[in-house]
Amino acid sequence: MLARRELASFYLRQKMDQMALSTIDQLSNLIQKKPDDPLASEYRVWANRAKVVTDVATGTKSYDEFVAYDEQLKKAAEERPDEVNDLVLRISLLTQRQEAESLRKAIDLLLEFDRRQPLQTGDQLLLARLYSKVGKWELGRPIIESLALKPGADPKLFVAYAELLVQNEE
Repeated sequence: MLARRELASFYLRQKMDQMALSTIDQLSNLIQKKPDDPLASEYRVWANRAKVVTDVATGTKSYDEFVAYDEQLKKAAEERPDEVNDLVLRISLLTQRQEAESLRKAIDLLLEFDRRQPLQTGDQLLLARLYSKVGKWELGRPIIESLALKPGADPKLFVAYAELLVQNEE
């Protein structure tokens, strides 16, 4: 199983998506044949995550297919509630979508992530931008202001703040 996982990882790094998906499927089949293997659960989670990322990255999936993948990631996250990687992956994938529903779901997941551990500056900026995109600028503005107007703040944060002010016609 380890060899298949490493081979799939290699294909993913080389952007050989079809070869990666084929190898991930082979790994999934091996996992089903060896459910008692102590690493089977870990490999299954990795395979599911890698398959979702690869399929979504190809950009050929419809919104309904994307929702099905999101449900798979949600299920994986529920199996391992202390694991935040699936939550972070879901946020990342959702923020790449344009549908308002995806963006609202990303906001909810960012707030859930914040309950588990404090959001870093980049995550807070993302949250402010998402609020702006879904028409809830009144919730995003205090977040970006606290980042940009803090003494010694990165000048890029002030630029982001100014951009959001302009976008929201202020």
